[in-house]
Amino acid sequence: MTPVSGATRVCFMVGRPVDKARTPALFNAWAQRTGQDVVMVGAAIGPDGLADLFSTLRRLENGAGAVVTYPHKQAVFPLLDEADDAARFNEACNVVRRTAEGRLVGTMTDGMGCVAAMERHGATIAGSDVLLIGAGGAGSAIAHEAARRGAARLVVRDLDTDRRDALLTRLSAAVPGSTLAAEVAADLRYTVVCNATPLGMQGETALPWPLDDLPAHTLVADVVPTPAMTPWLLAAQARGLRVQTGPDMVAAQFGLVTGHLLGLAPEAIEQAADVGG
Repeated sequence: MTPVSGATRVCFMVGRPVDKARTPALFNAWAQRTGQDVVMVGAAIGPDGLADLFSTLRRLENGAGAVVTYPHKQAVFPLLDEADDAARFNEACNVVRRTAEGRLVGTMTDGMGCVAAMERHGATIAGSDVLLIGAGGAGSAIAHEAARRGAARLVVRDLDTDRRDALLTRLSAAVPGSTLAAEVAADLRYTVVCNATPLGMQGETALPWPLDDLPAHTLVADVVPTPAMTPWLLAAQARGLRVQTGPDMVAAQFGLVTGHLLGLAPEAIEQAADVGG
């Protein structure tokens, strides 16, 4: 185990709540195993403290960066100095690297990680029908990646219809030729149905989407980090459907997240990681 010292670089897991997030434990286990002198700690903070936290990170000379989770992924975007294509499309960010000069550089890995996890579960996005519930930070990222990967039809649902429509408009411009919709057609045969809302995080029994009429081949995915098996996933599993958990998504993007934080190649990180499923 690498001891924490005065020279140890510090990363934050920023959100509210963060006490049940898996990323710090995974990151710190990887850092210890690979001899990286860096540690990740939780930073539970509300919206009114977010700007101050990132202003402090700019000045923290041993600060490495931050992983950002609910509900701050969109609020952190205006605080960045630089952002990659994924972050700019979503106007949201889940990983921030602090450069040696104190600049904050952001990316958004949720979409890439979630779709990678889907493919690990045997779902092919290209040419398939995908239903996404939620058009917030994670939902926008997943929608962008699914469209970019060539989903045959992508249906986005959200209680906030203005937010949903804005996402569909941006997708049409960013990925020309995509077949996008806000309503479910009778002939859709979903390869994936994904919940990208917080529903289930507090044990809510309401389901993001009905399961009764889904085809037997459908993969039911959830982004909620804990509980891993949300009521929705338990109900899907009871119906014999394949499921993908929030921790599966975390595991699939571990290399992307850590690579951006530390400026390392994601492939090298994944080879040394043991993030499970």
